[in-house]
Amino acid sequence: TLTVSEDVRQQIERWARSSTLPHRQVQRSRILLALVSGSSSSAIARALGVSRETVRRWHERAAREGVETLLRDRPGRGRRPGRSA
Repeated sequence: TLTVSEDVRQQIERWARSSTLPHRQVQRSRILLALVSGSSSSAIARALGVSRETVRRWHERAAREGVETLLRDRPGRGRRPGRSA
Protein backbone atom coordinates (compact mmCIF):
# COMPACT_ATOMS: atom_id res chain seq x y z
CA THR A 1 0.00 0.00 0.00
CA LEU A 2 0.91 3.59 -0.52
CA THR A 3 0.49 5.97 2.41
CA VAL A 4 -0.39 9.61 1.83
CA SER A 5 -1.88 12.43 3.88
CA GLU A 6 -5.60 13.18 3.71
CA ASP A 7 -4.95 16.35 1.69
CA VAL A 8 -2.92 14.44 -0.89
CA ARG A 9 -5.58 11.72 -1.06
CA GLN A 10 -8.25 14.33 -1.75
CA GLN A 11 -6.09 15.80 -4.51
CA ILE A 12 -5.65 12.37 -6.11
CA GLU A 13 -9.43 11.86 -5.93
CA ARG A 14 -9.99 15.17 -7.76
CA TRP A 15 -7.51 14.16 -10.46
CA ALA A 16 -9.15 10.73 -10.81
CA ARG A 17 -12.56 12.36 -11.40
CA SER A 18 -11.27 15.08 -13.71
CA SER A 19 -12.77 15.52 -17.14
CA THR A 20 -10.18 18.10 -18.18
CA LEU A 21 -6.90 16.32 -17.41
CA PRO A 22 -5.41 14.07 -20.10
CA HIS A 23 -6.59 10.46 -19.90
CA ARG A 24 -3.14 9.16 -18.95
CA GLN A 25 -3.07 11.40 -15.86
CA VAL A 26 -6.57 10.36 -14.82
CA GLN A 27 -5.58 6.70 -15.27
CA ARG A 28 -2.46 7.18 -13.15
CA SER A 29 -4.53 8.88 -10.47
CA ARG A 30 -6.98 5.98 -10.41
CA ILE A 31 -4.10 3.54 -10.01
CA LEU A 32 -2.67 5.45 -7.05
CA LEU A 33 -6.07 5.98 -5.47
CA ALA A 34 -6.62 2.22 -5.56
CA LEU A 35 -3.16 1.62 -4.09
CA VAL A 36 -3.87 4.07 -1.28
CA SER A 37 -7.12 2.20 -0.61
CA GLY A 38 -5.14 -1.00 -0.14
CA SER A 39 -6.19 -2.89 -3.27
CA SER A 40 -3.83 -5.48 -4.69
CA SER A 41 -1.91 -4.86 -7.90
CA SER A 42 -3.75 -7.69 -9.62
CA ALA A 43 -7.17 -6.32 -8.65
CA ILE A 44 -6.22 -2.81 -9.76
CA ALA A 45 -4.86 -4.07 -13.08
CA ARG A 46 -8.06 -6.03 -13.79
CA ALA A 47 -10.38 -3.21 -12.75
CA LEU A 48 -8.58 -0.53 -14.77
CA GLY A 49 -7.54 -2.61 -17.76
CA VAL A 50 -3.80 -2.12 -17.32
CA SER A 51 -0.98 -4.56 -16.64
CA ARG A 52 0.28 -5.42 -13.17
CA GLU A 53 3.64 -4.08 -14.32
CA THR A 54 2.04 -0.67 -14.97
CA VAL A 55 0.56 -0.67 -11.47
CA ARG A 56 3.89 -1.70 -9.96
CA ARG A 57 5.82 1.00 -11.83
CA TRP A 58 3.46 3.79 -10.81
CA HIS A 59 3.51 2.57 -7.23
CA GLU A 60 7.31 2.68 -7.17
CA ARG A 61 7.50 6.04 -8.93
CA ALA A 62 4.94 7.67 -6.61
CA ALA A 63 6.69 6.27 -3.54
CA ARG A 64 10.06 7.53 -4.80
CA GLU A 65 9.09 10.90 -6.34
CA GLY A 66 5.74 11.78 -4.75
CA VAL A 67 2.27 11.86 -6.23
CA GLU A 68 2.94 15.07 -8.17
CA THR A 69 4.86 12.84 -10.56
CA LEU A 70 1.45 11.79 -11.95
CA LEU A 71 1.22 15.05 -13.80
CA ARG A 72 4.57 14.76 -15.53
CA ASP A 73 5.71 12.43 -18.27
CA ARG A 74 9.31 11.43 -18.13
CA PRO A 75 11.59 13.00 -20.74
CA GLY A 76 11.66 11.10 -23.99
CA ARG A 77 8.09 9.80 -23.68
CA GLY A 78 5.32 10.56 -26.13
CA ARG A 79 5.28 11.53 -29.74
CA ARG A 80 8.49 12.77 -31.27
CA PRO A 81 8.46 16.20 -32.92
CA GLY A 82 7.90 16.05 -36.66
CA ARG A 83 10.54 17.03 -39.15
CA SER A 84 10.14 20.05 -41.31
CA ALA A 85 10.36 19.73 -45.08
